[in-house]
Amino acid sequence: MMSKRKCDPTGLAAPSFKKRRRTLPSDISEVSSNCTMPTTSSSSSTTSETVGFAIPPKMVYKINLQHSKRFYEGSTFSVVADCDVSSGKLNSRYAVITKQQFKSPSSSTVGYVYTCACAEGIDQHERLRVTNKVIEEDFYDFYYRETTLQCMHAAMTEILLPCDILSYSAEHEDPEDNPDVVLVEPLSDDPLLVGVVSGDSVSLIQRNRRTKHLICSCRHGIQQDCCHKKAYRNWCSEQDVSLDITIEHINTTSHFGSISYAEIPYPLPEDLQQTYIEYETGVRALPHNLVPEIPASGPHQTCPNGFAWLENDPVEEGWTTSVAIVYKEGLSVESVSIDGCQYPIQVYHRFCTGGCRCRLDYDGQKDLLFNLNNRDLVYYGALFNYLHHMLEGRNPLAACHRSYQHTHMALSGLRCISIAKLRLAWNAFARLLVMPLGELFCCPECGPEPKVVVCDGTSLGCNKTLLNSLPHDPVSEEGNIQGTLYKDRTFITDNSARKLLNQYCNDHLSAPELETLLPLLETTSPLSFVNFVASLHPDRNLPKFIVPAKYKQFVKDIASPGPACALFQGAVDEDLNYLETVLGSGEPIFTSQYSHVIAFLQRKFPIFFEFLFASKQGDQVPVIAQNLLLDIIKIGRKAYNAPGERSYTAAGVEEMIQGTHCFPSLPKLHRDGKYAINQRDVEMQCRQASACRKFTKGHPTLSAGIFTIYCPHGVCYGFEMMRKNESPQVPFNIFKTRFKRAPEVVVYDNACKLHAYCLNREPDFFRNTMFLVDRMHWHNHRSCSRGYCMDMYKTRVDLKSTNSQVNEQANAGISRIKGQLAYMLPDNFMFHGALFLALKNKVKIQKVTG
Repeated sequence: MMSKRKCDPTGLAAPSFKKRRRTLPSDISEVSSNCTMPTTSSSSSTTSETVGFAIPPKMVYKINLQHSKRFYEGSTFSVVADCDVSSGKLNSRYAVITKQQFKSPSSSTVGYVYTCACAEGIDQHERLRVTNKVIEEDFYDFYYRETTLQCMHAAMTEILLPCDILSYSAEHEDPEDNPDVVLVEPLSDDPLLVGVVSGDSVSLIQRNRRTKHLICSCRHGIQQDCCHKKAYRNWCSEQDVSLDITIEHINTTSHFGSISYAEIPYPLPEDLQQTYIEYETGVRALPHNLVPEIPASGPHQTCPNGFAWLENDPVEEGWTTSVAIVYKEGLSVESVSIDGCQYPIQVYHRFCTGGCRCRLDYDGQKDLLFNLNNRDLVYYGALFNYLHHMLEGRNPLAACHRSYQHTHMALSGLRCISIAKLRLAWNAFARLLVMPLGELFCCPECGPEPKVVVCDGTSLGCNKTLLNSLPHDPVSEEGNIQGTLYKDRTFITDNSARKLLNQYCNDHLSAPELETLLPLLETTSPLSFVNFVASLHPDRNLPKFIVPAKYKQFVKDIASPGPACALFQGAVDEDLNYLETVLGSGEPIFTSQYSHVIAFLQRKFPIFFEFLFASKQGDQVPVIAQNLLLDIIKIGRKAYNAPGERSYTAAGVEEMIQGTHCFPSLPKLHRDGKYAINQRDVEMQCRQASACRKFTKGHPTLSAGIFTIYCPHGVCYGFEMMRKNESPQVPFNIFKTRFKRAPEVVVYDNACKLHAYCLNREPDFFRNTMFLVDRMHWHNHRSCSRGYCMDMYKTRVDLKSTNSQVNEQANAGISRIKGQLAYMLPDNFMFHGALFLALKNKVKIQKVTG
């Protein structure tokens, strides 16, 4: 019988077949007493750099796997982390190792061999897979030969996951032998690693750490929904395993640091502008000795322990930090020519006078250089150039970097800064820009709380999975606030009656249909309206009945599912009291004596004025018309009679940009209210009757977008990231929690639904607010009352001159940065959105102030 000594392809170990209990070395010194390696942190992989001699990459790979524990064993297959072949350093990929079973009749032996489907081991894997699993030679001879041909992954699995190669069940059937078999085996929960065999292929399912999407190692699994992903989803469904993820361990906060620390004014002051001009005109050359100046004020005036900085000359003292490269738009500067000699650019530092030996590094602002890491410095001109490209262009940072690369190659042939360093430099530079957000997000004409607001959402989103991991805004703990009910504030409560009225206006009614309508109106509307409809057709023997043209629009307004108060938006209680007095007096208002009354009606009640003018008989208004308007006012007033008390929990101190909100001039006053209607099916009563809805199409991976608030001058007051598709809840929460007094006018493309949403919760707060649909979207609101149409209020100068498209026009500009912001972390997304809007506001404010 031949020896059972194992041939180890790595040359690292020779364990026995039966009991391979290989104990991995806990330190490099245990592997070789003559081998030394540099000390590394536990989070970084071991490298092949040595003091004495180079450690073989396979040795480094084995030690890295031992330290990281990135190998997982399953019953059918195992998984080990992949590495760089030349160095042995681990990377983010994994290799799938399968156990292929073989039988040797000559020796009556059944065992298995580890094979891998990586590029190095695929030939062996496929060659053994297509065999009939029966070998004619002795199994151990076969085993020795095949293990010498194993790739690094399979060889490491032999060592790290030892078990008896002869203990494999003879009844076991290799899943890849059966083309119809589908096998799913979870190997790890964090990170998610699932082995899947589907047909004749084996693959590994992972989850992207950033986007949380499933990724398959097969060639179709990155972009497409391959058979392995479908098999995993089916398995989850059968095993009642949720595919939803709770992201608790993912950090959604960006970290960008630099050596430069001084705030950067925007625009630059005159002295720095003069420095820039001298650089560009060739009057001044870049300094080659970059020496830090002692700050005259600020937190860096002394060291963290309170000691002053030494005033010695760092150049004479030899306090050199490093040799540096300055990156400009068209070239990279490594040395400066002085009197025909080339001097390398060197960065210096200062020490403090105390024993703590704190160090003051070079900031670079006086030389218009942004110090990233004491080795890479970026010229202000290149960073400001990208800032303005972001404002006016559509190219992301990667596109600008490619432009820099081409410019460098064309003009100087020198190397360009890497995209990673450029990204770090830009993000750190942008956070040092001095942007008084409280001033830039406030219109000097409209003040801190604009009376007229134009708002809308735009599809500028970030990764929705990361957004959902952020905490939600807290809700007031006390109270169960109630609004008014839909049935109490609607003039006609029956939906079938409204349908017949719309048919009555748009087409005609037959005699039986009219006889059906009148009894319905008697039970679902005031008697005054029944009398009005009956008075339109005293002769009931006609074949069809049509609303007279002069009353058609008014009847459609009454038949709308919106509240009755929409017919007299903008009228305060004093205006309603005066109108009730005029209508109750029975005076002939259409005479020169009552011209002031006519002007009052045209300005405050344009819909009522049209109806009164159409129904007048000489100078008089018919009693039927008077009673109808009085009933409309009576029902409309009920929209604001909300029962119960209102209480809210005060909001804490809010930063300029906090979470998913950025309203620098509108800090949160209190938390969101706790409303009774939220405990029921939200807006159920309104949805049953309303035919006016706003449809939105969501993105599969990005969030719904942001919701912006503008004044009529085009100045943005802030924005909020929407977690779900745009709904009236977003503007309602903004107005209720951030405005001391509700805006007088709200222009919004879904104003009708926003009005109903507000009446369901805070009718008294929005009592004197007009909700208007912008002119561009009004034609889509076919079932809404004309009280939401801006053009009905032509006599109001403030509304006639209001640009209702200011938000849509601004959103068109925001679309330029979609590609740049789309896959940023939420905090970085919010910062860049605020930066973009602040600079846009700066231009608008300059126009307003002249």
